[in-house]
Amino acid sequence: MKACAGTLGLFGVAMLAVSIPRCPSPTPQGDAVPAPNPFFEVPVRWCVVEGSPALGPGVATDAVLNARLAGATSNIYNIPTNNTMVGLTSHPVNSPVNPVQRIADPCPPGPTCPGELGDVLDEGYFMSPEEQNVITACRTAWRTNMPENTGIIAINVRRFVQRNGQQAPVMGLTEMPYACNPLLSADICRNLTLANPALANLGAGAAVILTDNSIRPLSDDFLVAHEFGHALGLGHGDGIDNNGNGVFDECCDASESESGRSLMSAGNGSLTITELQKNAMRAIAFVTPGTRFLTLAERARAPVVTPERVASLPPGFDKVISPPFDKVLSPRDRQ
Repeated sequence: MKACAGTLGLFGVAMLAVSIPRCPSPTPQGDAVPAPNPFFEVPVRWCVVEGSPALGPGVATDAVLNARLAGATSNIYNIPTNNTMVGLTSHPVNSPVNPVQRIADPCPPGPTCPGELGDVLDEGYFMSPEEQNVITACRTAWRTNMPENTGIIAINVRRFVQRNGQQAPVMGLTEMPYACNPLLSADICRNLTLANPALANLGAGAAVILTDNSIRPLSDDFLVAHEFGHALGLGHGDGIDNNGNGVFDECCDASESESGRSLMSAGNGSLTITELQKNAMRAIAFVTPGTRFLTLAERARAPVVTPERVASLPPGFDKVISPPFDKVLSPRDRQ
């Protein structure tokens, strides 16, 4: 097991020494408190930036966006080889729909705002002000218009662009529900199970930005499943504790060498979700406000979406921002 008492870390361009208290012994990854029913249905609150094709004439926007979630749920999260028993929806079973919120482009096309209406500037390693502004606008819209509704924030934009107005490599961006750092999140990393009280306040912290389904050049099922994997607590990696120290993948053990591939490996197109990853997803889903615990009969009412072909993905297709929202990015997001 790694010693973590008195560990020093370096962060950003300035040196910050952080001393971490002694780590507790790892809790067995399978330990969990019982849930009322086996299937965890996680609510998602969509916003769409004006100019996105999802808001085009004749488009059933609400149905299109919920289908993106259904595709990831049915065709990746719950195929027989994964069977996470976790799903995403903006149409919760036996509950009111989370209606799409339309938000303005925070930086309409102009001399300082490249691209077209609905495009969002991506500035590489750090979160751009425009990316932060669309997340803030979406949270504000839900808080103002439907404060009683809960769930993970998701924003459909036209596309991410660079300063020259050309499409950026990034197709998805996620704010993690906890700091993607093995020192800052030691208590979480060593017990990514339902039983960990340190997870209690994490469920509402995540947010996802996705390129419009009509523009993205890869499997939408994969893109959505991968980005919401981050929102459900998964960092990039193969989902294996490769060095047997009780923690895994970049957010909790960035120094380990990978020996496999998973849905969360950067850019390889694998659909695999490992047991460790399943436990982590269920732990974050469990504490996400509004999650419903469905019987298998209730789950059977969910729509089925035709699977897409998943191809290899270009490097840098996504990036992850980890709280406290200080523009700290995970090291593998810009491979």
